[in-house]
Amino acid sequence: MRFRALALVLLTHCAEDVGGLDRDGGGRVDARGVDGSVGAELDGGRADGSTINPDAACAAQDFPSTRAPSSLLLLVDRSNSMNDPTAAGVSRWVAAQRALTRLIMRLPTDTRVGLMFFPTDLTSVPSSGDSEANYNRASIPLAPLSMNRAQLLSTIAMTPATGRTPMACAMPGAIAQLRMLSGLATQARDIVLITDGLPTFDCTGRGRCDPMDMACLAEVERLATASVLRSVRSGVTGAPAVRTFVIGTPDASNAFLSSLANAAGTQRTAGCGATDCHYSIADANFERDLDAALDAVRGRTATCEYALDAIDPRTADPALINVRVTTPTGDVRVVPRDAMRRDGWDYSSGMRSIIFYGPVCDQLRAAEPGAARVQILYGCPTIIPG
Repeated sequence: MRFRALALVLLTHCAEDVGGLDRDGGGRVDARGVDGSVGAELDGGRADGSTINPDAACAAQDFPSTRAPSSLLLLVDRSNSMNDPTAAGVSRWVAAQRALTRLIMRLPTDTRVGLMFFPTDLTSVPSSGDSEANYNRASIPLAPLSMNRAQLLSTIAMTPATGRTPMACAMPGAIAQLRMLSGLATQARDIVLITDGLPTFDCTGRGRCDPMDMACLAEVERLATASVLRSVRSGVTGAPAVRTFVIGTPDASNAFLSSLANAAGTQRTAGCGATDCHYSIADANFERDLDAALDAVRGRTATCEYALDAIDPRTADPALINVRVTTPTGDVRVVPRDAMRRDGWDYSSGMRSIIFYGPVCDQLRAAEPGAARVQILYGCPTIIPG
């Protein structure tokens, strides 16, 4: 009730002191967005602009907001083919271990990271076939890097490459691990899949094939790839959504890996085709390509969700909340709320956080940790697109 009482007082000040908003002298609010465009009216007490003077009476309540941590599960193919050499003279596995180590050292300490290998390193996989039950838990459970960074680095360094490619067994388990996370309803629950081969027969319902039985081998490939594709689709269509970012060698089939990226909505570039929507790594530059792919994914998985640490809209008036963003270059703007979630911010489910969408989200994701600032302004009517 304290916030509601405060809202009434501040709303009164808003009506009396609209001069606290930046005007151009002609009754229009200076509404400069990311692209520098100007426009929008102040009409009937509703600000349809994008600049609020922090000294305005109605904007006196200024609360910093912290970014919700992203959650990454590294799903890593450690099958025997990862022992194949690269042009640099080390195996794919050694190159992958080095690249994963660098990724883990670059991520912010509050990032929740987990690790799952396939085949699993937690149990012995029989020759008759792997099972989904072997992936009911991760090798390293998801936790903030401040708690498990050393364990992740040690496990990556100590684990060998061996066995088949039971991707169809591992993918459902990876999605389940991320869905079990508690906390904010973040859009950033992501799997980073690294693979260098097609999935094997495990968890398809089809047994092993005679190496000379081409029909059997083709059917196994069809069943296995279809199973993984179904899992990836279920990840993004279920709740909470789990995206899969796909990194692989050409040995894993460009068409298959691109189909996974398309199904997950994580295409490497807009307008990519049937074979180039994933992040591809080649033996000629294996470690460099993997570094570049992991760095690109690291930026794309940064969350655009910010906690309402001090303001609780369940007890305050959500129509009197605005959001101000200071970019790494020093640009300051008040971002309008966009319930259509195309360009602006909106509340998450439960209204315990806000999520940015569109260009401003891209800017925040591209910024290094701590380089951008998000503040909650309480008291002025919420800016919406006019």
